[in-house]
Formats: sequence, C-alpha cells, structure tokens
Amino acid sequence: MALTGISLLVLAGLAAVGAAAATVVGWRRFGRLRIPLRVVGVLLTQALVLLAVGLAVNRSAQFYTNWDDLLTQAIAGGRHNASTPGQLDQWVRQHDHSDSAQPFAFEWRPDGWADWHLAAPPTVTVPADYLRNPGWRYPAVLVLSSAGDGWGNAAATSLARSAQTAAGPAVLIFAHTTPAASVPALAMTLPAQLSRDLRVTGHSWALVSSAGQEPLARQVVLAAPGRYPALAVVPVGAGRGRPVGAAAPKGLPVGVTVAVLGTPARTATGGPAVVPRAGSTRPSGFDALRAALIWAIRQLPAPLPEPAPLVRQVRTPHGQPSLVPPRRIAPVQPPVGTANTSA
Repeated sequence: MALTGISLLVLAGLAAVGAAAATVVGWRRFGRLRIPLRVVGVLLTQALVLLAVGLAVNRSAQFYTNWDDLLTQAIAGGRHNASTPGQLDQWVRQHDHSDSAQPFAFEWRPDGWADWHLAAPPTVTVPADYLRNPGWRYPAVLVLSSAGDGWGNAAATSLARSAQTAAGPAVLIFAHTTPAASVPALAMTLPAQLSRDLRVTGHSWALVSSAGQEPLARQVVLAAPGRYPALAVVPVGAGRGRPVGAAAPKGLPVGVTVAVLGTPARTATGGPAVVPRAGSTRPSGFDALRAALIWAIRQLPAPLPEPAPLVRQVRTPHGQPSLVPPRRIAPVQPPVGTANTSA
C-alpha cells in the first residue's frame, strides 16, 4: 500500500472513525475496566486522527513519497554521524576548472550502479551556480535513453547547458538504459544515492524519456508515486533528425503532467495541464530533446535556499543568497570527469 496512496488515507480515516465509535459505545460498559478502556479509546482515537491528518498533509506536500524514504529518514535522524548531502561538492570543486562559469558534466559511478543494468554510468550535469550557492537544493531531471535514440553524451551535455540557460538551473542525469534496466533502481535507488552525493531536492523531480523508453518511464513513475510529477516524451530518433511520433503514456497516477512533443501538455486525469505547451509543431533533430528539457525544468520548483524534505540540513556560512537566473554561458564543450562514490 503506497504511502501517498488514497487507499491508505481512507483506511486511516475509517480506523479513526471506528475507534471513536467503539469508545462511545463502550463508555459506560465493562465495570471496573471502563476507566482504563476510556483512556485507551480516547488516546487511540487521537492517534489515528493525527495519523490520517499526517497522511493527508504528506500526500499533498510529498514530503515522503514512499516507505523507503520514511524509513531512511527515521534511521538517519537517530544517528549523530549521518551523512550530509553534497558529498561530491569538494570533488566537483577540484575537477571543475571553469570556475563555475558553465555547467559541469561528469560520469557518476555510485556504489552498486552496475546492478542498475545501464549501458554505461550515468552522466550528471550540475548547473553553473552550483558551487556558488552551497546552501541550495537544486531540482533534478532524469533523462532515459537507449543506444538507438542517437543521444550521445557530448550532444546531451551540450543540450543540458543550453536548456539550463533557457529555463533555469537544475541537475540533469542522463541514464542510457538496456532492456534489463532496473525499475526500482531508477525510481528509488538512483534518487537516494544522488541525494547524498549532490544537493538536490528530495522530491518532485522531472522525467524525460525517448519514445522508445516510454514504457520504462511509465513503470518508473508508477514505482515512485510523487517522485516524478512531470514526464516529457521525445519522438524516437530525435537525435538523428528523423523524429517519429510518440503517444502519451496511459494509466499514470492522477496529477502527473505529461508532455509529448508536438502536443499540448496534459495531466494524468486527461484534462489540459496548467503548464506551458511543449510546442504546437513537432521539432526536428536535437531541438526535440532541448524542448523537452526546457519544458521539464520549467515544471520544477526553483532552487531552494533552505533544506528540502528528506535531506539533512547543511549550515551555510554566508547566509541565504537571493535567487538569480544563471549567467549566459559560451557555447563550448563542458568539462567531463569521472566520479566514484560510496554510500
């Protein structure tokens, strides 16, 4: 039963009503036991009401999107030596030789990434102002593609730079999948690992997928309710100049906004989404992927100067800087490195 699902919320509400009814019915019964039973009944009713309210708030705000998030946070909260986010910040500072003048791309190798069954380690691009704002949490976009899509790493990182200039700062993760790619890893393990290595928000990511990877993207969204409230599907072959039409995924959770390049964005309920259109005409070549990245970034919240849910607080020595758009950057190839991390 999903932590943010309506069924769990209804069950908690029914349990609270049942406990209250049982307390009222047994108020004057059971002789000498009635006093302790009254106390137990009242406390149980209050606890169940608070549980129902908490589930409703969590469903709305998406603080904890699944049971793993909740359990991980509970365990980390009890440790004084729990790891803080941004474990790769120092590594990025040492290897980013552009002085944060442009987005920095690197090959990310977290522990256990081979079990995700990807074709290669994910390529991560951090925005130009990442190191200049050590207290910020950045939104994230996961991009799923395969070898047949024609999205090479060099072109993808160049598009990431261009999209961030147009739409704002975000951390982009390019994952080249295989037919055996692990859905739980992409839905939960990858975000959890990245939340330790980089300063990213703990929820409300966006997902960009080629049309060929649309079935996998749909499974990822379903496996992590609330994690990916925005999904963009790019026509097949967009990287090769011969895009082929794509259809919108079916059966997604209510509230997920879907954009198929060349059609208006729509929510999972079937109604038009209150978001910008991905485009009224179908783009060609890499323009399709760039348009999808821009649309996806614009669906996300702005970088947060305060810690996001699910991420422990990191003290910022220079206070809270104001939100500013990223500087326009020259069209040069971003530096590429390789980062090996451990949990």
